[in-house]
Amino acid sequence: MANDPVSLRQLFKKWKGPYHPRNGDNIALQDARLDLGVRFGENYYAGYFSRYNAFIRTNRDFTDFYHTVKNKLPFDSTRTYRLKLEIEGIKENGVIFSSFGILFEDDDSRLEVGAALSLSLANTMQDGTIDGTAHIEDRKTYTITARSRYHYTHNYLYHLDVEDADGFGLGSDFALAWYLKAYRLTTKLVVNDLFSRVYWHDLPYSFVNIATKNKSYDADGYVHYAPTINGLEKYVNFTQKIEPRYQLVMMKNFMSGLRLSAGTGYAYKTLFPFVRVGSQFWEDHYLGVTYESRFQSFGVEYSNQNFFLGLSADALHEVSALGLNTGFRYWF
Repeated sequence: MANDPVSLRQLFKKWKGPYHPRNGDNIALQDARLDLGVRFGENYYAGYFSRYNAFIRTNRDFTDFYHTVKNKLPFDSTRTYRLKLEIEGIKENGVIFSSFGILFEDDDSRLEVGAALSLSLANTMQDGTIDGTAHIEDRKTYTITARSRYHYTHNYLYHLDVEDADGFGLGSDFALAWYLKAYRLTTKLVVNDLFSRVYWHDLPYSFVNIATKNKSYDADGYVHYAPTINGLEKYVNFTQKIEPRYQLVMMKNFMSGLRLSAGTGYAYKTLFPFVRVGSQFWEDHYLGVTYESRFQSFGVEYSNQNFFLGLSADALHEVSALGLNTGFRYWF
């Protein structure tokens, strides 16, 4: 989980505390997944997965405007805010089947390939955009005009009771690994959700114009609105594209047990570069540290033959980026 402008603790509250937005795009994301499965034969895996992915991208104007409103701060009366937001998310459960094999091997190198297919059911989703303008009238008053295109299972933009919707998902993943044996060098490419889709039936959809009307003021003189909404609301069949996520890593192993890695993730039109250094000790134990530059987070990780654990964060207090990766393997 990560968020640019404020800490994760404040993201769903009042946006109090340190405020550190980025120039340009500001993002908030959650990528949570649980897998339970079994490997069988030499090269096959089957299992169950559950995931909840969410992503929000806003421009700097939207972020500043929202922070000002949430904290009842004075507006810059000379500023006009150009508001842009996009959101996508999916919650689904399903089964996955994967396999890997060797495409090529000689005395110097080996090339491995892996692929996975999944089937899922989904009952929660978000997919939409908001574009608009906020005009500042004085230090406590504003007006907004905006347009939204929005597919959803719960309407977070305005209150509207809708029927439940279900989706059927098809997913695929792909990976390559190239080993240079003499140099103890490994290069890996992993692509998740390469062609993944969720097919929704009778999904709520809104294409509406929003305007701030029905003005009132609180005890401190800040404006409140009961906005007007007009446009199209209906149920549609919709194909949701799950955003692919890529990771490219190069890893060098040394005879001493030292391991150096560098790579990048790429998702939602954003790069997530990282470097990692670690060492193997006591035969099958490994301990490493990682630095990820997009959110400037540091991490530690430990693994042995049966267990692995990784934890990362961008701060010890008021955390804005937090990662946890853990698992257990047992051979019998």
